[in-house]
Amino acid sequence: MTEAAPPFIHDKANVTLPKRISSVDEVAWDHVFDVVVVGFGGAGASAAIEAKDKGLSVGAVDRFEGGGATATSGSVFYCGGG
Repeated sequence: MTEAAPPFIHDKANVTLPKRISSVDEVAWDHVFDVVVVGFGGAGASAAIEAKDKGLSVGAVDRFEGGGATATSGSVFYCGGG
């Protein structure tokens, strides 16, 4: 079964969908990227998009399925201020 790229991915032809692994020993970690984003929540996704827009190759890793704190907060951003 082939999964579709998420709707926020603009260049769907150049996106590799996430690979789920149960052990780091399952994968040969031999990829090279200009930028590696660790955590694919709101900040990580923004960083990945910005780097890709600047022509850099981007790899993103997340311990879950992405979304980070942004997903758990209902996408509400707290900007401080008391």
